[in-house]
Amino acid sequence: MKIFLSYARQDGEQAKLIYLALRDQGHSVFFDRADLPAGDEYHNRIREAIQDSGLFIFLAGPAALDAGSYTLTELEIAEKSRRRLLPVLLGGVEVSALPPQLKAVTVLQPDGNVVASVAADVHRIAGKVRRTRLKQLGAALCIVGLLGAGVFYGVQSRGQDQILGKDGAPAVL
Repeated sequence: MKIFLSYARQDGEQAKLIYLALRDQGHSVFFDRADLPAGDEYHNRIREAIQDSGLFIFLAGPAALDAGSYTLTELEIAEKSRRRLLPVLLGGVEVSALPPQLKAVTVLQPDGNVVASVAADVHRIAGKVRRTRLKQLGAALCIVGLLGAGVFYGVQSRGQDQILGKDGAPAVL
């Protein structure tokens, strides 16, 4: 699953640990420290990465919710792109302090190990997405199979419409 990890600089160490845990699970995670080369236009690259992701993880620490924080800009981009959101409450933040778009989804409130909680929740979400895709693929294959059977039956029955005489010549009705 492609994941975008949004966090404030003050939460960078925890974000790095989450990035490493998700990468070890096999996910493709956009992490600015690893994916933004120096001197590159970061806003365009971040916008593309958010739009390309299947899950937007928002680490909601006190610094991430400040009015001038770039994480809120990333959140707006994710909302406009209709990305799946996973807000994660970090220490010192109450649910009431979250922006409305984050309150509209289930907020992850880790009790103990934040990294393990996020990795477990992402694993659950990825499994759900995988099952949904498999169901859609199965339904599409069933439809294609039924259409193929219908075409095959139509072609087979078309050849049997003619009545043949004893000499093998087609009869004219």
